[in-house]
Amino acid sequence: MLATLVAYALFTPAVTVNVNAQDGETISADRVFRVTVQAEHPVTQVEFYVGDDLRETDSSTPYEFKLSVLDEAEGPVKLTFAAYTSEGENAKKVINGKIDIGLAKGADFHVQRGTELLSNGKIDDAIMAGRIALKAKPGYGPARVLMARAYYRKGVYDQAQKFAEDVVAAEPNNSEANELLAGISLQKAFTTFNAQGSDKKETLEAIRLALKTSAESRRRNLEAQFDAAGTPTEANALAYSDTAMRSLRFSAAINALTPLFRKDDTNNKVANRLAYAQIRTGRFADARITLNQLKKRGAHDAYGFALTAIVESFFGNNAGADDAIKEGILSDSEDMGVRTAQVFLALQRGQSAAMRDLAAALGKDAGQRSEVLYYLSIINNATQNYVEAEKQFQQAVLADPTIYPMYIERANQALALAASGRITDRENLAYQFAMAGAFFEAALACKPDAPEVLTGMAISAILQSKPADAVKFARSAASSGPTYAAAHYVLAGVSSLMQDELTARAARIRTEDKDGVLDSDQRAEIAKLETEARNFRVEVQKSRDLAEKLDTRNLSGRPVPTTLDAFNYYYRYGRLPLLTLPN
Repeated sequence: MLATLVAYALFTPAVTVNVNAQDGETISADRVFRVTVQAEHPVTQVEFYVGDDLRETDSSTPYEFKLSVLDEAEGPVKLTFAAYTSEGENAKKVINGKIDIGLAKGADFHVQRGTELLSNGKIDDAIMAGRIALKAKPGYGPARVLMARAYYRKGVYDQAQKFAEDVVAAEPNNSEANELLAGISLQKAFTTFNAQGSDKKETLEAIRLALKTSAESRRRNLEAQFDAAGTPTEANALAYSDTAMRSLRFSAAINALTPLFRKDDTNNKVANRLAYAQIRTGRFADARITLNQLKKRGAHDAYGFALTAIVESFFGNNAGADDAIKEGILSDSEDMGVRTAQVFLALQRGQSAAMRDLAAALGKDAGQRSEVLYYLSIINNATQNYVEAEKQFQQAVLADPTIYPMYIERANQALALAASGRITDRENLAYQFAMAGAFFEAALACKPDAPEVLTGMAISAILQSKPADAVKFARSAASSGPTYAAAHYVLAGVSSLMQDELTARAARIRTEDKDGVLDSDQRAEIAKLETEARNFRVEVQKSRDLAEKLDTRNLSGRPVPTTLDAFNYYYRYGRLPLLTLPN
């Protein structure tokens, strides 16, 4: 018995090393090895070798070592774990395995796999796939884009920016990388904006630049898609019009769809798209004709009823609008066109409670959609829930940097505060105008000919006592939006102010001459000023009459507006409906 115990003691090792790995296994991803050591005396150190290279040491439990497979060559690998005790005892555990991360499958395989992983929310796995793709093909653009997208989703913006910039350095016109850079710029600007104690002017400048850059980048990408759509034909008219409307080219969509509708005025898909594009350009009378023709020859679907409700409401036919939206709900209460139309109608009618309930329900079901976030932001601002409104504004812009009605809304909030008379401090007042200008600038970057934007800029100029600028913007708005009532109404107001100013300047020349005798230069200047004033008077009447004709319901019998009248009308009735695009 004693001999057996002595023999057992002689052949029992003083130190035993165990590892959570098996000899012969294939390692295809980063791996953490956990080592346990059995020893009579204290363990002083455990070492980790890859081949003959010492990679790590650990002197305290748990003994853990990470193998980054991307740092190793594919093929056989020898891993050694060595433990040492305070008495000089030692032992090793050797694992012979194989590293295989799938390099032979090629970079494209891993980019596609990473894209799928990212779409399923597996961000870290997508990053790993992108790294493998880059090892298979160093500098590969699609792999860098994948990495940028994944880090962007993870919120690691510096890394996302690095990969996106690498792509743009090699491919300056890479649309996805440029759009990612714009989004990163926005995220950083919003982070600054939300930070406590940040300098207001510097923050506003960062926001202005980020919004403009992001909008311009998205617009360039959309225009590239539009250009790639080619020339509209009967076969591609629907797809072409969808691309055009996503690119905010509503007139191009109308031109492509009109011949198709004339050929078949029973086609809902054609009619809905045509009427939607007509509404977004302020051509409500044309949209009414389109929808009535469809109804006469065929039948509305849910989306068509929603458009009809919008149009009838614009013409003051509330009963007809209510009937149409009821039909839309009965046809398909979950249709996004119907639901966004309901919210807009409540907004247009000033039904805050109804709008709040409708928008909240939409938010639960489709809170990621930019048009839904737009309405949620409006209602939260109206109810003074400014934190939520700001959050929804940021989410809407990040989802769609070309959602220019959202920028207009934010600009108008700044103008409303500036026009309220509650701000007496000049610096704060100037800040509000600068904020409005930043948002209008972003809106123009999305759609340079948008009459709603140019009209707002005219009002801002008047509020800042810049009548010449106001006339320039108002005339541009009226030219780009011939059927947009707010542009003509505001033009009447700013032209009236210019008429008054010119008349006053002529009067001052007369009264400033002490002897009452005017020289030839003074007489010529007075004649010039009075001629310009008469021209403005003609423009005032023409613009006011056209505005009343375009919106008889709200402008019938109204006098030439003051600046405040013009702004209130623009803010109340100047929004064009923003609905989910037809499908």
